[in-house]
Amino acid sequence: GERLVQEHEVRWLTEKGRSDLADQVRIALDGEGYDVFSYDEDDNEKFIEVKTTRGDAYTSFFMTENELAFMQLHVGSYCIFRIFNFDAENNFGEVFMIHGHVESQLHLIPNVYSVALKKES
Repeated sequence: GERLVQEHEVRWLTEKGRSDLADQVRIALDGEGYDVFSYDEDDNEKFIEVKTTRGDAYTSFFMTENELAFMQLHVGSYCIFRIFNFDAENNFGEVFMIHGHVESQLHLIPNVYSVALKKES
């Protein structure tokens, strides 16, 4: 999933004419609190957490305490790419992005934080 998002970000920035920024997109080191570092179209840093599942969009996922703390410190530049119905053999999945005040869009259940997306009513 992380590689898929990295490729997406590089392609998106290149299409926007920002190959200078596309060259800086990278997969984060373990423990950084996010998975992919990128930029938005206004040159602002973007920290992306990637959550991948073979299940549907509402399949619960886990976040570490470090990921949650990073999300809370970087509200304006943090997003989650949710990859679901992932097919590892073909490296393909459906995707949507959760951005803005991410925490308000999730049900956080203390554990190692079991997370589920809120369903629209």
